Amino acid sequence: YLLTEDIGGLSDLFSRMIAKPDDIFSMARFNALSEKMNKTGLSKVASLFKSWSYPPNLMLTLFKYSWYKSLVNKAYDSNDPIKFFDRAGHMKDIKDFKKLDNALAHYAQETLVNKHYESLPHIYSGGEVALIRREINKKRRHMPIRQLLLNAGNAIQQIKPVFMMSPMSVASFLPPGSIEFDLVIFDEASQVRVVDALVPILRGKQIVVVGDCKQMPPTDFFSKQFEGDDDSLTGDIESVLGMFLAQGAYESMLKWHYRSRHDSLINVSNQEFYEGRLMVFPNPGTNELATGLKFNYVPGTIYERGTSRTNPGEARVVANAIMVHAKAKAGLTLGVVAFSTAQRDCIILELERMRREDSSCEEFFSPDHLESFFVKNLENVQGDERDVIYISIGYGLTAEKRLSSSFGPVNREGGERRLNVLITRARLAMEVFCNFTASDLNTSSSSPVGVKAFKSFLQYAENGHLENRFETGKDTDSPFEDHVISAIRNMGYEVEPQVGSAGFFIDIAVKDPQKPGKYILAVECDGASYHSSVSARDRDRLRQTVLEGMGWEFHRIWGTDWYRTQKRQIGILKEAIETAVEASRNSREQPQQPVPFQNRKEREIIERLEKVEDLPESKPYILANGQLKNNFHRELLELP
Repeated sequence: YLLTEDIGGLSDLFSRMIAKPDDIFSMARFNALSEKMNKTGLSKVASLFKSWSYPPNLMLTLFKYSWYKSLVNKAYDSNDPIKFFDRAGHMKDIKDFKKLDNALAHYAQETLVNKHYESLPHIYSGGEVALIRREINKKRRHMPIRQLLLNAGNAIQQIKPVFMMSPMSVASFLPPGSIEFDLVIFDEASQVRVVDALVPILRGKQIVVVGDCKQMPPTDFFSKQFEGDDDSLTGDIESVLGMFLAQGAYESMLKWHYRSRHDSLINVSNQEFYEGRLMVFPNPGTNELATGLKFNYVPGTIYERGTSRTNPGEARVVANAIMVHAKAKAGLTLGVVAFSTAQRDCIILELERMRREDSSCEEFFSPDHLESFFVKNLENVQGDERDVIYISIGYGLTAEKRLSSSFGPVNREGGERRLNVLITRARLAMEVFCNFTASDLNTSSSSPVGVKAFKSFLQYAENGHLENRFETGKDTDSPFEDHVISAIRNMGYEVEPQVGSAGFFIDIAVKDPQKPGKYILAVECDGASYHSSVSARDRDRLRQTVLEGMGWEFHRIWGTDWYRTQKRQIGILKEAIETAVEASRNSREQPQQPVPFQNRKEREIIERLEKVEDLPESKPYILANGQLKNNFHRELLELP
């Protein structure tokens, strides 16, 4: 190196070495590294760094950039799926997949129906079919159902392979040895006692138990406990669900929660009872009817503890709210739940009085609706769900301003499970009516679990300590998302990364410029959350379908396109955001009207009914009765 320099250059070099003798070692090390780089084919990099005039730390940054860029280019050149990736073609593939995946489900249904039709016995066959034919043509003295199933069970099962029965009905109508099932399914298994489940279990080759141990236990209203000398293998087990869990049966949790159209309707339950394991889809705020959880404080009312055990003032407020809902939001189904039967009856009486004074909304209270209005007490509400749920606590401050910590079923063992059932019944909104606040309720370490959970729920309803829509503050999953966020902010829009709660997060949510609490667009990148999905059905159809049902609008950006044609992708993204802004502006100008929550099957039923010309007219007035008719002497499967 020295031999190639002129005398002037050598003089300057020696002067710098004398001035900075510590740099001599660094220079020697640089020369050694340069020699290694020349041998490995990096001579151009070595010569570039020799004349480098920028901060030294940028050398490594530049080298890494060149290295990773070369790796990407190599991946493009060596992998045809990446090399020939086309956004339009890929989106078409996803669209076709969604269509075929839906069609596959319908095809399976139709195939099953066709297979069943082909296996039906001929109507004029002999044997068991002849016995059924004779019974059909009889006018009287029919054979008892139990005897008919014993003598013609095989033919009946061939005609109707699916039986829906309560455990007691199985014991009553299916004699041992008459019918055997390939599969027996217990639904709401937490409410089925072991002794009642044994008979159906003996009728099946395989058993599937579906239930939630955090919800209602079997009712003990009509049962008595007897203590005997003999030990029972099942006597100490609460339900058939507990029995299977105790035996170590295979267990799988259904984590997706998509009933509630607002996060606040499930947040307390998820935190208090499910340890945050439920996957709750975030609410974009576009559905104005999905108002979530609301607390109605009624301080002027009194709980009559020693007499009626009701709160008449609160019942009047609830009844008035029902009438307002029936007039203003008749398209939304409504259910009312009281903590006690006394408070339930008090609400019904107040509602009766108001309906007699004003009969303008009687159609809303008709029992002919697919999801009719109801007033129930806490222990009878499992299995019900409505668009809107009103909760009347009933218990509360007395005339002496004293608050007891007794809240009926909530205080009993398993009270937290009853509470869990109650607070998860609503799809769009839930309102709590109470004459005290969470701060008025004193709890201690010895308080029942149900009361502690109730206080947490009341506090959340009152002041929303848990945010309705979690803006997590989490970092993005990749630098790719950082670049997209930077591009959106340069357009003048505010964004929030990783929006969501409890297991599912949207990569980037764009805020409404006129209403920052509302999100107008979800921008999804094909990053970690996209690749973490177990299947294409989850990744490309189910999750997006659920989120779109909650009001989210989606725009997807593919990393390949962003790397290759970034400016074009930014233009497409800007167009999608502007379209979403315009749609949000139009929605504000045209307020959303209540629409009944009806699934596809319900709409089909309505369409068929509308074709019938001689439908009976609805009654002008129907007495509001919150209880089922007392026909408990008749089996549910029997016709009246």
